[in-house]
Parts: sequence; C-alpha cells; structure tokens
Amino acid sequence: MSFICPQLQRGVFHQLQLRLPAIQTILVIDDDESLRDTISLLLEQEGFRAVQAADGREGFEKAITLKPDLLLVDLRLPGMSGTE
Repeated sequence: MSFICPQLQRGVFHQLQLRLPAIQTILVIDDDESLRDTISLLLEQEGFRAVQAADGREGFEKAITLKPDLLLVDLRLPGMSGTE
C-alpha cells in the first residue's frame, strides 16, 4: 500500500497502535498441572498473558493482587472450591 504523503502514513499507523488494547491477563486456576499448562500455552499463543494457580487459595490470592481480566476456574479444587 502506498501513500502520497509519508507523514500521513506514519500518522495512520501510530493511531492504529494507540487503539490496540493492552495484553489481557487471564488467571488459570486448576489442580491438574498438564491441563493448566495446556490452557496457558494456548492462551499465550493467542497473545494473552496467562498466570497459573494450582489451588483455590493460591488462585484467590493471585486474583486479589493481579486483578486479571478473566478467571478460568476448575469448580472442584482442593482446599477452596472454585465456587467459593
């Protein structure tokens, strides 16, 4: 694609970059390590930041401190269930 005015070209791309959202953080809470790793890998391949927790208590603490954009929670976790 060519532009008549190079300044316009730089301005258009700069505006597009400013509109892109920041990397979104997803907290994956699951006691199954292989499942947790697989989900995290898939999310990272899609451009998300995946943070992992192995149980409900660890997940709760990370959710409070990190304030992720989304939680993926196994409902049956040791210590503290995913519904608590």
